[in-house]
Amino acid sequence: MKKAIDYLCWGFVAITIVVMMLTVISTYQYIYIAYFNNYYMVEVFLAITMLFWAIKFLTWSELPKRRLYSLFCFCVASAAIFFRMSKVF
Repeated sequence: MKKAIDYLCWGFVAITIVVMMLTVISTYQYIYIAYFNNYYMVEVFLAITMLFWAIKFLTWSELPKRRLYSLFCFCVASAAIFFRMSKVF
């Protein structure tokens, strides 16, 4: 289970990086990509990534500040979801 969460975390980090690059490319109008001309996709993938990292930090037993790191990731995910629901993009 820990390995699966670890792979999902790093997979979503890679996907989020690609989404951010495509958003920057589309926002500055180098190429037009319909889904990436605003920050909707960045907010969604950032929230998913941070939720997975919060779960990962909670499952690490050897990390002394695991609750603090998990709370920070959860707060970032909550902020991204809040901005998405507020239609800030």
